Amino acid sequence: MNSAKNTFPVLSSVFVVSTSLIMYEIILTRLYSAVMWYHFVSLAVSIALFSLALGGILVYRYPLKEKKKRQNLKLKTWERSSLTGLAVSILILTLVFYRVPYHNDLYLIYILAGGIPFVFGGIYLSISFFNFPSQSSYIYFADLIGSAAGGALIMKLLNDYSIMRTVVIISLVLLVVMAIRFLPGKKRLLGSVLTSFVFIIAVFFGGIIDEWSVNFKAYQGDPKMLGMLSGNPQSIFTTWDSLAKTDVIETDKDNNKIVLVDGAASSYMLPFNGNYQEMSYLKKETGYLPFAVGKQDNALIIGPGGGKDILLAHLAGVHDITAVEINPGTVRAARKFKDFNGNIYDRPGTKTHVIDGRTFISQDKNKYDIIYLSLVMTKASEMQENYIYTAEAFEEYLNHLTEEGKLAFLLHGESDFSKALATAINVLDKRGISRAEIANHIAIVNTQKDNDKELEAAGQHGEKLYYPLLIVKNTPFKQTEANALLALSQQGSSNPVYLPQKGTELKLPSNDDLESWVVNDNKPFFYNSSNGAPKSVWAILIVMTLGGLIFIYPPLRHRSKEVKHYGSYFALLGISFMLIEIPLLQNFILFLGHPTLTFSTVIASLLFAGGLGSFATSFFKRDNTPVLAGIGIALMVLIMNLKLDDFLASYQGVPILNKIMIVFLVLLPLGFLMGIPFPVGIKRMQEKNRNFVPVMWGINGWMSVVGSVGALVLAMHFGFTQTLYMGAIGYLLFSVFTLKVMTKKAR
Repeated sequence: MNSAKNTFPVLSSVFVVSTSLIMYEIILTRLYSAVMWYHFVSLAVSIALFSLALGGILVYRYPLKEKKKRQNLKLKTWERSSLTGLAVSILILTLVFYRVPYHNDLYLIYILAGGIPFVFGGIYLSISFFNFPSQSSYIYFADLIGSAAGGALIMKLLNDYSIMRTVVIISLVLLVVMAIRFLPGKKRLLGSVLTSFVFIIAVFFGGIIDEWSVNFKAYQGDPKMLGMLSGNPQSIFTTWDSLAKTDVIETDKDNNKIVLVDGAASSYMLPFNGNYQEMSYLKKETGYLPFAVGKQDNALIIGPGGGKDILLAHLAGVHDITAVEINPGTVRAARKFKDFNGNIYDRPGTKTHVIDGRTFISQDKNKYDIIYLSLVMTKASEMQENYIYTAEAFEEYLNHLTEEGKLAFLLHGESDFSKALATAINVLDKRGISRAEIANHIAIVNTQKDNDKELEAAGQHGEKLYYPLLIVKNTPFKQTEANALLALSQQGSSNPVYLPQKGTELKLPSNDDLESWVVNDNKPFFYNSSNGAPKSVWAILIVMTLGGLIFIYPPLRHRSKEVKHYGSYFALLGISFMLIEIPLLQNFILFLGHPTLTFSTVIASLLFAGGLGSFATSFFKRDNTPVLAGIGIALMVLIMNLKLDDFLASYQGVPILNKIMIVFLVLLPLGFLMGIPFPVGIKRMQEKNRNFVPVMWGINGWMSVVGSVGALVLAMHFGFTQTLYMGAIGYLLFSVFTLKVMTKKAR
C-alpha cells in the first residue's frame, strides 16, 4: 500500500488540493473584502481555516468508526466525495457570492458557507495522512509545496483573469484529478478528457466568463460603504486584480464620481475640463489650505485616490506634483475617465507613481515644499496595516521637506487626529525641539460640519473634530503663514483650532497619553481606537477557542497520556508557527510595499521552504530531530529580530523581483526548519494509534487559527517584535516538552 506506485497519485492530488485551497482562501478574502467590514472578513477566514481542521475530526468520527472490513470502503467513498465536493462547492459558492445581492443581516450565513470547501479539503488531506502515515514526509511536502504554488499562482491568475474564470479553472483541475484517481477504466479516460477540454477552453477562450462576471451583483444589496451612500449609488466601472477591487460610483446627488476601493476606502473624482476658474469653489475646502500657504514650488501627494487632491494642488498654483498611489486600480479608473476628470493623473506637471507611499519616500531623494496625505486608509485587513502613519514614517516625511516645507494630514476625526498629533509631537521631541517650542511648529484647522458633503457617509455625528487638518513643520510657523491660514479658513469652510502666534493655546497630551497614542512600526495600528486589541478581535479568538473545545478536542478526552502528549505536540506546533508567520507577514510589508503582495510572497516562501524541510525528514533517523528543529527556529527568530530590519533597509531600492527573491532567501532556512516537526509527529502517531492521525491534523489546524488571532492580540498589546519572540519561546517550549516526553519513554 505504501509503494511509490500507490503514493504518487496521492502526492499529486494532495498538491492540487492544497494549491486549490490556498487560492480559494485568497479569492474568498477578495470577495468578502468587497462587501464586508474587515473584522467580518477576518472572522470568515478564521472559520474557513477552522473548517479545514474540522474535516479531520469528521474523518475520525465517521469512516474510522466503522469496522475494519467496511473502513477502507468508507474511506475511499469519502475521498472521492470530498474531492468532488471541493470542486463543486468552490464553484457554486463563488457563483452565489458573486451573483446574489449581499445584505449585512446575512453575514453569518456567508461566513459559515465560505468554510464548506475547507471541510471537504480537510477531509481529503487528513485521509491522505491516515492512509500513508509512514509517507507523511512526502505528503506534507506535497501539501506545503502545493500551497506555496497556489499562493504564487493566484496573483498571476487574478491579474489576468476574472475571479469567476479563475474559480472555473480551479474547479476543473480538481475534477480532472478526481477522474484520474477514482473513476474506473473507460470512465476515467472519458471524464479526464472531457474535463481537460473544458479546462483548455476556460484558460484560452474564457473571455466570455470575464465579460459575464463584470456585473458584481453583490453590490445590489447593502455592502459596507456602498450601502451607506445616498442618491441611488451605481457602479459604472470595475477593475479587479490581485490587490483590490476598484469601482467608480455614480449617484443622483451631484456630478461627482466616487472611487471605491474594496468597498470601503472612498475618494472623489471631480468633473474638470481644464478651466481652473470653474473650480474656484474648491478654495473653500480645508484640504486646499496647505497648498495655498507658504512656499509651493512642488508637492508630494500620498494616496491621491480619485484625483481631487491633485486638483487642489494645481488650483493653488503648485506646478510640480508627485502623486503616489498604492492601488493600480485607482489610477486605471482615473485614466478610464480622463475626459471627465481632465486627465488628472497625467496633467502637465504631474508625475504619477504606483507604489506604497512609505516605500516611495524611503527610496526618494527629492525634497518637497508640501507633503500631503488626505484620509488615506491603511488597513489591508484586521490582521494587517501598512506604515504610512507611524513615527518612523513621520520622521521620513520631515526629512524630505524643504527648509520651510509643510507636512499636512487631513484626518477623519477625533481618534485618528489624536494619534497623528501625538506621533508628530513625539517625532518633533526626538528631533530636539522642546515642548515649549513644539506648539510653534503645529497648526490645526477643523472642517465645518454643515459645509462638508462627506460627513453623512462617514457617520461622524458625535465627535468634536470633523475632518481636521494637521500641519507640521520642521521650522516654526511664520506670522505671515499663520495669518494666511486664518484668512483662508474664514473665507472657506474651516475653523482654526490652533494657529501659532495667534494667542490660542495648544493643549499638548500628557506623557502617559502621548505614549498610548503614538503609532510606530512595531505597533502600526493607526485606525485601531482601542487600547490593545478591539472587541471584534477578542470575539474571534474566543469563538475559535470555544469552537475547538466543542468540535475538535473531544476525541482526546479519556485517552491515554501518550495520545494527549501528541495532542499537545501538534497544538504547540500550530500556535508557535502562527506566532512567527503573522509578524513576518506584517514586517515584510514595509519592504515589499503592498499587503497582498507581501502575503503571497511570504506565505509561498515559508511553505515552499517548509515543504523542503518535510521532504528532508525522510532521510533523518534521529529521534531528537524535532527538538533540534525547534531550538534552531528559536535561534533564527532571535537573529531576525535583531538584524532583519537593517538588512532589508540596505536593499530597499532594488527592483521588486529582486526584493521577492531576497524575501525567499531570507525565509528559506527558517521555513525549512518549520517544516520538520509535523511529518515526524505524524509518523510517531501512526506507531501509537493510527486512528488518531486525522485528530492530530485537526488539533494542529485548530491551534493554527487560535495562534493567528492570538498573534494579532499580542501585537496590538505589545508589538510585532515581542510577538515574534513569543513564537520563538513557543518553539523552545515545544522542544523542551518533546525532549521530556522522549526521556520518559527511554526510562
